Amino acid sequence: MIPALRILLLLAGVCLSVGLLAALRVHLRERRVVGEVIARELAGGRGRAAGVVLLLIAHLAAWVARDPIGPAWTLPVLGVALAFTALRPAPGDRVCGTAGVRRGWYVRRWAELEEWRLTGDHLRFRLRGQWEAVPLPAARQPQMAERLRDVIGERESPFK
Repeated sequence: MIPALRILLLLAGVCLSVGLLAALRVHLRERRVVGEVIARELAGGRGRAAGVVLLLIAHLAAWVARDPIGPAWTLPVLGVALAFTALRPAPGDRVCGTAGVRRGWYVRRWAELEEWRLTGDHLRFRLRGQWEAVPLPAARQPQMAERLRDVIGERESPFK
């Protein structure tokens, strides 16, 4: 039974490691592509915090209990799970920068947007056929509209 549990833990660790690498890649791409961040709206803050707390408790329990599998097998997997939970982009995360946007796991330069428009306190843009929005304060909209028209003015949506 214990070897089967070790295999399951190993598989979970590999899957979580791949997820963690993907999350780190998104954050690195955001730094490279988005430029200076103008506005950021992170979704799921409470859920993320709760996940981190639960994983810390699981860490402590695995260390104290010294279960039959052993901390040498459980703690690394829990550590990767903790890092993934803390760093993963939530689907509702929205970031607007001087050179691009991030919505969840997707990071795009201005030139990669299919269509765009400024409405209210948001920059709305078409991503993979769907309209998305990122926060953009009204005070920064004239400057961003000028920049967007310079880069992709032909893709400005006629709907206001």
